[in-house]
Amino acid sequence: MPEAKYCGLDSPAPDGLRFLPKTNVYDRNMLAHLTREHVTMPEPQIKEFVEAVTPDMRSEWDAENLCRLLVIQPRQAGFASFSPEFEACEAHWRRDELDHFRMFSLLIGLLTGRSAEAIEAEMRPEDPDYTNQRPIIGQELEIALALAWDEFFTTYYYGQDRALYRALGHPKFLRWFNQVIRDEKLHFDNFSSVAISCHANRASEFPAIIDRLESMELARSESRQLGKRVDFRTFLMDRGNSEQTPREIKRLSSQFRKAITGKLKLAQEFV
Repeated sequence: MPEAKYCGLDSPAPDGLRFLPKTNVYDRNMLAHLTREHVTMPEPQIKEFVEAVTPDMRSEWDAENLCRLLVIQPRQAGFASFSPEFEACEAHWRRDELDHFRMFSLLIGLLTGRSAEAIEAEMRPEDPDYTNQRPIIGQELEIALALAWDEFFTTYYYGQDRALYRALGHPKFLRWFNQVIRDEKLHFDNFSSVAISCHANRASEFPAIIDRLESMELARSESRQLGKRVDFRTFLMDRGNSEQTPREIKRLSSQFRKAITGKLKLAQEFV
């Protein structure tokens, strides 16, 4: 697959950070040498698999859209400057999302016989619509918590899909997907660390920001249930899974709050 135009690919990690972003070390090309013969899943199920994971692949690509909004066009979009910690975590995150997209497209190409170029071309046709998300992407703290929220939810939903990858046959399919899940968990850790390490003076605002994220997630879920158009190609809250119930969202939101609160208390103990 040709080198994709990566937003921020060549940005060096700054020095003197409050913390170092966590990163997952593994063979990111572990699926590259597999062929159709390594797949033992029955043909009818392959079609269902491709339909199920294509939205996940698209969401991984859409990190490019958010990156361009935050990094390429910050002045035009009215953003404040970002801390070195945010920039470092964003660079790790975007690298991982691009790697995920490449392997998703390779996997889907392997199953369908389509070229990676054709699959990538389908990712680009429409511009993202951030209209409903402007309240949470104007300042670094809100953006960091929103990204931590999204990665937290993605970690959970990807975890529910392990059986799909196990059913493909070769153990490398599930091995790779487990590493993707670990990447998502580390993204949550990194962006929550940005919020806590760089914005501890605004800790009293965390609950209200999380309330807003929960309300937006619930509103998005309700709109999808009603068949309405929701935030499009934005990456944030635009993950592949569309069957979220209000109870599930509130449960995950509660877990997210506890995780953020626990990390905040731990950080305050060392101040």
